[in-house]
Amino acid sequence: MSGLDLLKLHPVRDSGVPVIVISGVITEAQARDCLQLGALDFLRKPVSLDYLARVLTSIDLHRAVEGSRGWAERRRSPRAHVAVPVRMLHYNGAEVQGTSVDLSITGMRVRSTAALSRDAAVILSFTLPDSQAPMSVPSLVARVDRDGYGLTFVNLLDGDSRQIDTFTRASVAA
Repeated sequence: MSGLDLLKLHPVRDSGVPVIVISGVITEAQARDCLQLGALDFLRKPVSLDYLARVLTSIDLHRAVEGSRGWAERRRSPRAHVAVPVRMLHYNGAEVQGTSVDLSITGMRVRSTAALSRDAAVILSFTLPDSQAPMSVPSLVARVDRDGYGLTFVNLLDGDSRQIDTFTRASVAA
């Protein structure tokens, strides 16, 4: 049985056990389906042990914070409040501009006047403060609300994950 088939089983979904899907073949549709069925993350093989450790640590932090409240939302890692320009490029070529609100190793919240639909796949392009190198991160629109868009990173590169992790931890500690 595939991971997607496993996530469709009601006992698995009702158990509250956090699930991270790791696949050698990643498609937009698979990532979206797994996240909609409750997976906390979707990673592509090979996954670096450093990045996997950061994801697992963030799940432990989230579990400690959420306690008995369950897994109602995916926020599990430290979030840094940061306002940087963000370009969201749709796979059909359309481009949307916005400004980040906060950032974690698993995603970003962005404000924009443009209309994006939930589950849209985009490439986020942004540069962290005090950084020279822009990042381009495949992402899915996980949430749409009056505050903007919640985007989940898909297949974050290890170097980008280290940079985001370092930045968010430093920002939260400050």
